[in-house]
Amino acid sequence: MSAARAAARQVVAARGAGSVLDHDQHERLEAVGTAALGAALEATGLPPPSLPVRVSVVDRAQWLEAALDDLLPYFIDMLDALSDDETAEDPRLLEAARKLHPGGAAGALGLGIGLTIGQLATRALGTYELAVPRAEHQDRLLVLRDNLADFSQQWAVASSEVEAWACLTDAVVHLMVVRPHVRQKLTALLRAYMSNFGLDSELLGAAMAGRIKGKVDPDTLMATLQTPAQRQPAAELRAISAVLFAHAMRVAETGAGEIPPISLRLAEAVRRRRAAMPLRDRLAEFWFGLTLGPAEQRRGERFLAAIAEQAGEAALPRLWTSADLLPQPEDLDDPERWLGRAGAA
Repeated sequence: MSAARAAARQVVAARGAGSVLDHDQHERLEAVGTAALGAALEATGLPPPSLPVRVSVVDRAQWLEAALDDLLPYFIDMLDALSDDETAEDPRLLEAARKLHPGGAAGALGLGIGLTIGQLATRALGTYELAVPRAEHQDRLLVLRDNLADFSQQWAVASSEVEAWACLTDAVVHLMVVRPHVRQKLTALLRAYMSNFGLDSELLGAAMAGRIKGKVDPDTLMATLQTPAQRQPAAELRAISAVLFAHAMRVAETGAGEIPPISLRLAEAVRRRRAAMPLRDRLAEFWFGLTLGPAEQRRGERFLAAIAEQAGEAALPRLWTSADLLPQPEDLDDPERWLGRAGAA
């Protein structure tokens, strides 16, 4: 996927890798991230990950290289779906094994993936802009300093509050995603979704290039691009992801450890940032079946609120304690369904 890597690096180079921080600034942000991880452990009651976690303060270029290493291997199944090549699915053989016509759907794939991951690097606030297991970085939380500073300035929220919130929510997501049964379930769903691609290159190309004019609902458009075989795994991925990020945000709104609850101003900024995100910035969600628009996010929030109201806040961490209790699409509209499973577990 050299084309994907080159395209992604061009996007980040055009935006700028970021500023140079001195040693004291690095240490301060690492301390924020470490404190957030401890607060996340306390708030969720989940056990520490099997691998010790370290916090790394990175610029956009460094975040991008980590993302390329973690995310590109997921696209092997997609390439298999678009190619008749029956070579074994070994990431190390990907370049030599995939003979893709550059003018076809699969040929455009590398460029599209690269542009999308590069765009992700220009706005990600931490490791988990998407709820995708990061196989090469299970022991690391990434703090993307320049994008946090941009967010703080754009929404006029104190940088210290933005940093604490971003690190806390990222740590909560990490604690859930690295649990073996959660990681295995997400990975299986991603494989099912990505092995059933059938790309409408013209429509997708227009979306990537920003040539779709007028009012467009990104969630409707991305659903149109999905094949029938992708719809069930996509629905399951959305359900888990919506609840996962809603849970992380709920922890931030409540406060954890020494980190106080986030302000109403920051909470509103987070929601407005998401609602205003243009289609081009959301295409990474399409590639992974994780299309989380405002409506899907509200479903996750309402589901958690209903569980907490009926079973107490302490019931929420049980969502991530076994494969049987992971949220299913039907659960989000019928919390009693999940409560029934949890009561029998």
